Amino acid sequence: MPKNKYMTTDVFGVSNELIASYVERVEVDDEFKRALLLKKHIIVFGPSK
Repeated sequence: MPKNKYMTTDVFGVSNELIASYVERVEVDDEFKRALLLKKHIIVFGPSK
């Protein structure tokens, strides 16, 4: 099976497009979407890019 080859910029960094290393986490995405509907402040904690 051939392996996909990616540029570093396709895997790491900040982008408006999905990057190749993106992992969908449905539970997290759904919770975030629900929080957006509350029209209150949302704090996202994690390492900065």
